[in-house]
Amino acid sequence: MRVRAPLRDKRRRAKLEGLAGDLPRRTERRRVGEEELGDIGIDGQVEARIEENERKEATRRLRDALLPAVRALPAEDRLLLKLHCWEGLSMATISPILGRPQRELFSSWERCLKGLRRALEGAGVSAAWLRDRAGTGGWDFLADGYRQVERERS
Repeated sequence: MRVRAPLRDKRRRAKLEGLAGDLPRRTERRRVGEEELGDIGIDGQVEARIEENERKEATRRLRDALLPAVRALPAEDRLLLKLHCWEGLSMATISPILGRPQRELFSSWERCLKGLRRALEGAGVSAAWLRDRAGTGGWDFLADGYRQVERERS
């Protein structure tokens, strides 16, 4: 094997060429043609598995960013989130339950959402990132996370 770099000292050059000659030779890479690739069996679920893994990773990342932010909210704000998001109640229905006017509830709601958005963006989870990964299926990661928070508080 010849050393490509110009060396002025012949002894150094001879030593390097000797070392290079002692190195194992590279094995030839196998080349695969289109017909061989066509013989590889696929079950049609490759994309589905990739999407599922991406969704699981996105869910984990979102949960890791969101749950501490939800835990940091005051109890009444967490209750407002629970009643509105998870129970699906309107602000008009929640108002007498919490004994607060709807206008105050909407203000609290907006404040909660802004705080949660800031926490998510601080963790690198933007709305665009979430839209790209959420797909069309409904995610139930928040409900699972909320149940976990409720169990920890009990």
